[in-house]
Amino acid sequence: MLACAPAFGSIIFVSAPFANNDSVNWSQLGADGTAISQSFGATSVASLAISGSFAGSGGGTTLVTPGSWPATAGSFNSGDSLIWTGDNLGNNNGPLTISFPAVKEAGLWIQADLPGAFTAQVQVFEGAASSTFTLASAGGAPIFMGGTDSGGTTSITKLVFSLTSCNNGNCSPTDLKDFAVDTLFLTDGGGSGVPEPGSFTLLGMGLVGIGFGARKKLFGSRRTL
Repeated sequence: MLACAPAFGSIIFVSAPFANNDSVNWSQLGADGTAISQSFGATSVASLAISGSFAGSGGGTTLVTPGSWPATAGSFNSGDSLIWTGDNLGNNNGPLTISFPAVKEAGLWIQADLPGAFTAQVQVFEGAASSTFTLASAGGAPIFMGGTDSGGTTSITKLVFSLTSCNNGNCSPTDLKDFAVDTLFLTDGGGSGVPEPGSFTLLGMGLVGIGFGARKKLFGSRRTL
């Protein structure tokens, strides 16, 4: 289920929610169906400057609702605002890069657009050094991915997310590799960890994925039950 490239520095893979003391809600990027430019900025609850970018032309926001991206309790919760790497032409514009001032720990929930099992990848950076980790979803449900510094220092500066396999095995053609990510959780150098509600509802092994219908044709309508 889990594989990783040789580690650099002191990066440890994180595959479960942690006691964060900061977070980034993507609703600040716009309402459901808002187009996001190739490079974008956001602000964390603790006022950290967050920067993001798509490898392609851009993505969009999508809201977790029964008629859009289905909820999975404890991960993709109803009402959550997601960043989606798909666009209104049906293209995948990942990988998705999220950068921030150095923190101790960072991570988020990720899910493939297509139904069925998938494998996601995260590259975790400490400045110029990085380690790459992959994790498979047992049934297509969201999985949590991120990184922490083994010494507890504030050294994690960037996360790069992508898919390595989809329900057809190889995500071919590449436009099938689109995915969405939920709230970014951070543990910075100040204060004690304060988890967001529901963040400790861990994803069980063998979790059965939620059934999906047709892919969206436009923002806010591509994923349907």
